[in-house]
Amino acid sequence: MARTTTTTATAAATTTTTSLEQANAAAAAAQIAFFRAIPWCAAHLAARPNLVIEQALSRRLGQGPGDTLVSRTLNTPETVGAYVVFYERPRASASSPAAGGAAASNTEQARPPVEEDPALAQPQGQSPSPSPSSSPNQNPTQPQPQNQPPPGLITQVQSLIALGPQLNGWPGICHGGVVATLLDEVMGQIFALNRAHGLLAPPPVMTAYLNTRFERPVRTGPGTGPLTGTGTGRAKNGEGDDGHGEGEGVVLVTARLVRNEGRKYWVEADVRGREGEVLATGEALFIMLREKL
Repeated sequence: MARTTTTTATAAATTTTTSLEQANAAAAAAQIAFFRAIPWCAAHLAARPNLVIEQALSRRLGQGPGDTLVSRTLNTPETVGAYVVFYERPRASASSPAAGGAAASNTEQARPPVEEDPALAQPQGQSPSPSPSSSPNQNPTQPQPQNQPPPGLITQVQSLIALGPQLNGWPGICHGGVVATLLDEVMGQIFALNRAHGLLAPPPVMTAYLNTRFERPVRTGPGTGPLTGTGTGRAKNGEGDDGHGEGEGVVLVTARLVRNEGRKYWVEADVRGREGEVLATGEALFIMLREKL
């Protein structure tokens, strides 16, 4: 009887895991399609060598008691209706993180590498997001300046985020606390992705401080998107059919790992609008916790 119960429980757990993987894969595909229907977002997601596009790790369902702010509370049509990250696949990694994401196509991955930093590819007429002086994944054969991040790490992560009306402070304007949360969230993806690729040690990394500057209002959108089931990912005359048009309420957040000293990691980030204008910036110190003895 005990053996039968154990077998049944194992089968149920396997079914649940498979269902979660399918749900995460479907959610990732829908959100990527949503952003590709918005012209200026599609330009950022254009195919280039080693580009990985996926749902943020913190957004995935089935995470247990952790990351519930992003995976549940802010995972609604009227809060954050869509959220994807994109970055250059690290040289030391042969595969993308665990199931639930959507990487670039095999054709994109097979193309030979280019000298230009993929993160600098910007839509015409748009100001490029600031980037470190070296490429995102540094060449491990070259000597690194003092206090630079270890070679081979993912040092830059970008994200597209659709902001809905339930994030308002002033009418139509995202609450400043939410903007700070977005900066901290995307900064944290640097560590989550490096760990998922096996490039960073297991101890957790925590935010020690986050300094934020608000440059311009961060505007929210109508709160529609793939989560409502009405956003199809199609575009008509340059406008998405889901109410976001040219990207109302959508922002580009870029985070860069700029310095490392032992367990301390310094990260910079900015929030930009569809014209490339800087809306907010942040600089933070993250500290890797000590392993338990």
